[in-house]
Amino acid sequence: MTLTALDDVVRKASHVRFTEVGTPDEFVEVGVDDELRAALAVESSPGGVCACRGDVRFEFLGARREVLAAVVLHHGITLAWNGWHGHAVLSDGEALRAWLRRRDTARPADEDWVAAIPPALRGLTRRMLRPVRWTAGSRLLAQARTLLGAVDPVTGTLQLLAWRGSGGAQHAEIPALLLLAVPLSKIGTALKDPRADERHYAGAVRHLLGADGRERSDAGRLPRSVRMRLADAAGEIPEWAEPLLRKA
Repeated sequence: MTLTALDDVVRKASHVRFTEVGTPDEFVEVGVDDELRAALAVESSPGGVCACRGDVRFEFLGARREVLAAVVLHHGITLAWNGWHGHAVLSDGEALRAWLRRRDTARPADEDWVAAIPPALRGLTRRMLRPVRWTAGSRLLAQARTLLGAVDPVTGTLQLLAWRGSGGAQHAEIPALLLLAVPLSKIGTALKDPRADERHYAGAVRHLLGADGRERSDAGRLPRSVRMRLADAAGEIPEWAEPLLRKA
């Protein structure tokens, strides 16, 4: 195929999904724009093939979300695509890297959310702020769980609850997913701890009574003293939760 063959495919794409190679669960999906199309222009195809796996994988999607082409960026200067014999050299590798940097920080950080990140996870802050669709099986979540495993369980659970209630709606899935891995009994123990305050109960309300929280029946399995305090923290209790929180 010709050097412009990829241009013809990308013109038909409505969206692009991209991720660092090796982390398929941590991807960003955005619309394809003219800036990206221009940044993907290549100038030559010398026929060589890089032996490494590459750095960033792009999947260009059609109107029905079908994959039109999968392209891998190598070392910021070449593209691998099965439509070419060998890798092609970008006309302007910096243009594509600049496009990636802008999309990687597209959503602003929530200061309260960042301030509430558990100390053990501070080293992951930059990765957690990426506009990525996190899943329970992502490598970042696995790393976070390992780091939290070295923290006292009650302290770690309280930190997660405070983080869950801190705002940062655009990143809320991270503490939510981490809390889903914490047994309900440990959450109840943490909420009975003398250190538990309104921050932790605000997080518990979101985690147990929110639309994106745990199974609805979980709230009713907490100790009565915790359920009463949770009801106070909730203010307006969802109709479905009233009998669970108020039961004897």
